[in-house]
Amino acid sequence: MQDPQIKSLLDQLKQMQNRIEEESFSQEEYKELGLSMGLSYTDWDKLESAYANFLSRAKGYIDHYLGEEALAELKQARLIRPQGEDLALLMAQAHLICFEEKGNSSDQKAVKLWAQRQLQLNPEDQRAMQLLVQLKEEEERPFRAQNAAPSFDLGQPSPSRPKNSQSKGKKTTNVFVALFIIIIAVFAYLVLTPGYSSEIDREGVPEVLAGETYSGSSRSMASRWEKGSMIAGDGEIVGLSAELEMISRAGEKEFSYRLNGYFKLLSSGSGSVVAWVHYLDQNGEELWSSPLTFDIPKGAKMGDYVAIQELHQSYGDPPPVAEILLELELVNIKETASPMLPKSLKVFPEKLNQKYFFKAEAMASELSYNQFSNSVYHHFGLRLKQSGSRPIKKLKANIIYIDGSGQPIDKQELLLIGPKDSPLSNRYPYIKAYQVKTGLRSAQEVVDYQIELLEIEE
Repeated sequence: MQDPQIKSLLDQLKQMQNRIEEESFSQEEYKELGLSMGLSYTDWDKLESAYANFLSRAKGYIDHYLGEEALAELKQARLIRPQGEDLALLMAQAHLICFEEKGNSSDQKAVKLWAQRQLQLNPEDQRAMQLLVQLKEEEERPFRAQNAAPSFDLGQPSPSRPKNSQSKGKKTTNVFVALFIIIIAVFAYLVLTPGYSSEIDREGVPEVLAGETYSGSSRSMASRWEKGSMIAGDGEIVGLSAELEMISRAGEKEFSYRLNGYFKLLSSGSGSVVAWVHYLDQNGEELWSSPLTFDIPKGAKMGDYVAIQELHQSYGDPPPVAEILLELELVNIKETASPMLPKSLKVFPEKLNQKYFFKAEAMASELSYNQFSNSVYHHFGLRLKQSGSRPIKKLKANIIYIDGSGQPIDKQELLLIGPKDSPLSNRYPYIKAYQVKTGLRSAQEVVDYQIELLEIEE
């Protein structure tokens, strides 16, 4: 149970924070402000001692994957030291645990926000960068919900997502069963009745008999980008575009804001980029914003492109967004010497590739053995290019590993371009990082690798 005196002092700090923007104060200035508002030096010493206890308990909870309990301690600690050392990092870690457990978009955004704040304090903090990598891996898991845009009170409440999905699913199943029985009965009647052909005339029959009524529309939107004040590298945004997509199915409305573009490197090296996506109304006022982070793969060179995407989905009528602004805040790119020279990979079969002239250039490659899975993992980056007139939206392939005698020793399926990737156009060839778990037990067996195309879709 918390000391009543500490609780009273924290309540005073909370009231103080409600009247100020604590991030604009140094810790010494923050302390002086507290003393000027009635706290004594003895009070502050007690708070400093309590801060150490809050932090110690929070770290213990994080070690045991208790995210909510850790957040409760950290929120108390922030009242005493809003910019305490590694406090932002611990907040990000706690929210990541909560996101992994529940999948809430609020925790997802909080991880990015706090990790970004830690990088602002220390741009070379590898722990914060690793958290962003962990979050990215967690986001890419199947069935993970997308970030939802906040609700807006525009004179009427926005329809919320249906809560009783289980009962709704049962009703839908019953409808399908009933319709299936009716269709079988009608089919039997038509086939067995003289004068009727066994082929059913489909003219006028809806494409979906038992599915939901579906309608959708999309329109392009204004978009632009600008640099923030904490650029620690150099790059620019090209090919930026934004789109609003609206869908109505079974009386429910959904909307999606999509932002697509490319980050062009103006220096060679690898690292990470932190940006903010601002959603503005027709007066240029911000409705809401969300953080966006992406990595620059190893082996990247000046002039390379990295595809960037941002998606916000929600239910109801879309808020009055007139423009989407992408603000580059932190470009942390370090000049690194690539362990290998760029090398064009052999791509076959030529017949499947003759329309697109797809090329893949290996720009970095590393094989490592993982003792827990007893497998060799291949981490590599590719520079993807094509010369066709239409963008490639899906590119499925096999990656084949070759030994010293030129013989294939392993083959793994590889989705070079998928639904979550930007289409590959002839105007913007881009670089992308991959990780493949091979069937090999020793990295020394591999001398080369090549790509066998399986499927290309425009």
